[in-house]
Amino acid sequence: MDKLVRILNEMRNKMRLTTEQRITALERDNVVLHDTIKLLHKLLKEQRQLISEYITQTMMSLNESGGQKGNACPADALYTFKCKRRFEDIDKHIEKMRKLMEEPKRGLKAG
Repeated sequence: MDKLVRILNEMRNKMRLTTEQRITALERDNVVLHDTIKLLHKLLKEQRQLISEYITQTMMSLNESGGQKGNACPADALYTFKCKRRFEDIDKHIEKMRKLMEEPKRGLKAG
């Protein structure tokens, strides 16, 4: 029985991570998160460009087709405004995350 307990304790000690190993793992996670944020930011910019082009084309076609009436669709204008606001909010959150990611020591104190 003592031999089994000793073997289990040895296995447990081998499985424990040292502080350096934990820091290395956190730094690796930090790099992965940073790269993920950069990729998401790039995709967001591309999506914003596509939506802006679509809205511009839609508004131009509405103005051309309804030019006699002088009516622009208020729903499209509201959608444009909401999209711009949403993108601005997302940009703010991304910038906050980037600042946090650039301060790796701040995150390491929690662990």
